[in-house]
Amino acid sequence: MKLATHNQIADLVRNAGKLAETGQSDPAQFAELTSWLNDCLDREAPEDVDALVQLMRAEGQPSVERYLTRMMRLVAGNQGISVDAGESQELHLLAIPLFLHPRQIDDASLPLTFLECRAELERSLEAALGLRFASLRLADFPVSAIDLEQLTMAQTRQIALNLVQQGDSPYLTPAVIDAGSSPEAAHHQSLLWPAVLRVSSEERDVQLALLAGAMRQTPELARFKHRADELLEQELHDSLGISLRADMYMPALFHNVFSLFRVIELNVMLNQSLKHFKGRCNSVSFGLFGNRLRYSLLDENAKPLMTDELRAPSESGPTISAAVRAACARNGVACTVKLSPDA
Repeated sequence: MKLATHNQIADLVRNAGKLAETGQSDPAQFAELTSWLNDCLDREAPEDVDALVQLMRAEGQPSVERYLTRMMRLVAGNQGISVDAGESQELHLLAIPLFLHPRQIDDASLPLTFLECRAELERSLEAALGLRFASLRLADFPVSAIDLEQLTMAQTRQIALNLVQQGDSPYLTPAVIDAGSSPEAAHHQSLLWPAVLRVSSEERDVQLALLAGAMRQTPELARFKHRADELLEQELHDSLGISLRADMYMPALFHNVFSLFRVIELNVMLNQSLKHFKGRCNSVSFGLFGNRLRYSLLDENAKPLMTDELRAPSESGPTISAAVRAACARNGVACTVKLSPDA
């Protein structure tokens, strides 16, 4: 049964968000919020969802706001459709983190075009994960992570349909490859490559379990990554004339991919910075301030060698802290972490 009032929904989100911070969930609350969000989509009533988001933001509870955002992406990124002969299928929106590291330094800023290697990557990834043949459809090109993060629920849901029906979507804009010079730390582009997984209702659990296996390091996935990086480097060199190194990760469901992406991006930036200042960096000072992650590399006198920041992942403080400490440990430097999400 759907909740009748805005106040009831707000109370549910507050309670469920605080519960989620402890790693727990209430199935009844999950089902009720999912039903309400789906109803808003079906009624084309984004103003109801917007009002709820604004209320949670005004209350200054980051964990609750993060929970609501994740639930909105989960509902928008998954939908059922009817196909021939009344067969029921489900569409699950995914995205693949992709980092490009230009080797040449100039002032070029070039938009990505349709990537010819897309079809080979689709079939290769299906085989590596054990997914059903032709169940995966990549968008024609990767996009800016920030652009994808700012999609509305209605736009997110439409993208999955667009990819299945026509292989493209008006809500996706090609990322721009900036080969311009960057100060001090190594330069890279942080992108996400949207995709959709189409499964029958009967095979849903099996196929999603196989997708979850993308987080494991198997020989099949290692071979896929090597081949994917090689194909992307060659095609971007041939089509755009840019020499770069590609670093493609594994796909994740839309509601999970942003937290994964931000942690990966943090590790990429930190590792590049530490490599650049190798022998000069004595420690790293790191802090979470509002929705920004900020870190400074310090010399032996605790003076900053450089400071950089990126958007905060929708991860809890302990997860962020663990990721930073692990990156510093790999590089043999000390680390101090200040987590102040409400600062």
